[in-house]
Amino acid sequence: MLSEQVKNKMVENRPTQNENFGRMLGRLVRYIHVWHEVKNPYPDLCRITPSLAALLNNIELDGSQNKDLAKCAFTSKQAMSKLLIQTERDGLIEIEKNVEDSRANNITITNTGADLLLAIWDNNRKLIEEFETQLGKKKTQQLLNLLFELSERLEMENSVITRSAKKEQL
Repeated sequence: MLSEQVKNKMVENRPTQNENFGRMLGRLVRYIHVWHEVKNPYPDLCRITPSLAALLNNIELDGSQNKDLAKCAFTSKQAMSKLLIQTERDGLIEIEKNVEDSRANNITITNTGADLLLAIWDNNRKLIEEFETQLGKKKTQQLLNLLFELSERLEMENSVITRSAKKEQL
């Protein structure tokens, strides 16, 4: 049971609804996740998770390597390998040995994977239209621009954080 002191501290420090970033982001992520699941063209084949969408979005047309995909998705090589194995089983990607470097794999998207990615992109356009009905075009564009700017800056910050953590381990 919480002590009165802890309860009081929680009441004093509780963020307002428009400052509770974790709650807002959690609700928005859940909304987007449900949106994609409802509009999934292959519900019997796979679930559209944020990690699957990130994977498919980051595979280059001529193929990509595991380490590059893991870096784009801010995940470990091991976690990416697990996702790749499942995604290959689902028939969305193909994994082949890289002809230039036999230690690496070349990951390419299949026609089914490309169809799914095109559906995800179409759903994203429809989702933006839904945002526009709620916020208007101007505010929606501002939101998208701010999220893009923030994600680009955080990507740079993440590489700084990763390098700092590695230095601390040494």
